[in-house]
Amino acid sequence: MTSSTPDVHPDERAEQRRAAARAYYAAHKAAANARSAANYRKNKAAIIAKQKAYQRQRYASDPVASTRARTSARPTCGATAKDN
Repeated sequence: MTSSTPDVHPDERAEQRRAAARAYYAAHKAAANARSAANYRKNKAAIIAKQKAYQRQRYASDPVASTRARTSARPTCGATAKDN
């Protein structure tokens, strides 16, 4: 088998192939990481949207529930958590 560059030593050619393979896989890994990060952001945004929709639906039927949910965990002036 003849090579297109006969003046290049076979070891050097092998190293060039390895370097090309490393670059190829590094580029593909970077692209995969970018896709993964984009999917993570998209999925996280969807989860937050679902949580907010659930909260809106839950508090739509009971307007006092949102206030009660925020204040029930905090003790009133001078009261302990047990008293509240």
